[in-house]
Amino acid sequence: MRKLILGLLAVGLLAIALSHAVVQAQEPRTAELAVSNQFEVNNRYVNVFATLFKDGREVRSIDLGAQLNIVWSGLQPGQYEVHFQARGYGTLIKQIVISSDVRNFVNVSTMTAHDEVWNGGPTLADLERRIAALEKAQK
Repeated sequence: MRKLILGLLAVGLLAIALSHAVVQAQEPRTAELAVSNQFEVNNRYVNVFATLFKDGREVRSIDLGAQLNIVWSGLQPGQYEVHFQARGYGTLIKQIVISSDVRNFVNVSTMTAHDEVWNGGPTLADLERRIAALEKAQK
């Protein structure tokens, strides 16, 4: 009788463990992105506006003026673009891959008078312009 009770208890515990594992596997893992403004001119931080894009769509945005650091949470892992803009400077675009198993961090520490793209190929805006030009040429 004792073996039967222990066997049933073991089967019950195994069923609970398996159901917990299935539920955990079905829950999508999200990621966080820490964004930091380290752009200074004459020992003063410049107000920088940061916008996060995924698949050509704006996901989040913030003015990194008084608040120099922000953490965006609940992001789906994948490829993103962060656009940094400041009055009097060109747009700085950083292409990044966000993962749920590492700490994701992006910052702005320098900007120039012209637009720049770091870490990759053409931006989503560039691709849109190219597609529009091709569609226009086909007409």
